[in-house]
Amino acid sequence: MKFVDRIIVYNYKVPFYFREFLFRALLFYKNKLRNNKLKQKLPSSKNQYLSEIKTYGITFLEESSQPKDIHIKQMVEHLNFLDNKYQHNTKESKISYETNDLGTESLFLDLALDNNLISIAGNYFNSLPKIAFLKAWRVNSGADDLAEMSFHMDHHGHRFLKAFWYLNDVDEGCGHHEYIRKTHFQPKLDSAIKDAPIELKQDIKNKRNLKGKHLMNNELVINFFKDDLLKISGKEGTCFIEDTRGLHRGTRMPEGSNRIIYQVLYVPYLSYKDKNSHSKISDLQSVNQFLSKNSDKKEMYKSILSEII
Repeated sequence: MKFVDRIIVYNYKVPFYFREFLFRALLFYKNKLRNNKLKQKLPSSKNQYLSEIKTYGITFLEESSQPKDIHIKQMVEHLNFLDNKYQHNTKESKISYETNDLGTESLFLDLALDNNLISIAGNYFNSLPKIAFLKAWRVNSGADDLAEMSFHMDHHGHRFLKAFWYLNDVDEGCGHHEYIRKTHFQPKLDSAIKDAPIELKQDIKNKRNLKGKHLMNNELVINFFKDDLLKISGKEGTCFIEDTRGLHRGTRMPEGSNRIIYQVLYVPYLSYKDKNSHSKISDLQSVNQFLSKNSDKKEMYKSILSEII
């Protein structure tokens, strides 16, 4: 099964639609092994969201899926608590927070299980989604993660989605996120670059073959895809969801600025790449308390959270 999974996730030499067939077959097999009736309990969301994800690879969620100001404050206070607990150097260029610690604060779970998000993911996958991990970052000036700041595509499976929330105001030029629309679907991307400069074609080929060992030329990408380049700034609470198979990157943080961002990865099933690669929520008592407060959705939530508890 791992061999098939590797072909689906990584092997660009295998035709896309054959990988799509393998993905659907594997998903059908996995769904037979679990109670897929829970998918019928997924809440509904606007068709616009799903349509935009399918067409552009990204959609922006409205206020109902954004945390309230008081909740953002509490979430940031939880990150501050973790800084003290682990004696983080808060002047470091980048501080990471993982599933085991984020999941003990119910506000992070509330956002991850937002009705719109799990509905979008479930309909995009045609399967009850799973959460693979929760992550947050505090990025300060001086961050020099070249891989993150070079355009790249993620490989968490054949189909997956990432949701992002800004937990502070992010202005353009202050560590904003960038995404190239319509690059998430390989056949369309391959068609789009038929007339691209040979250097860009080779750059994308190298990235597919070498993955993280190759840094793409940002200038080549921006020049060719300038009409589909999204520079995502926004007020605290801004929420967007992406298929990060599409080209995306973070940007540099100027002196005196910082960005706090929360991210959730949704998958139809956990691929070998992420299996046992991320921490799980250590305090199950807090999870059980959260589930008991949502008794009408308890079984569905338990299934969605099953890979991180």
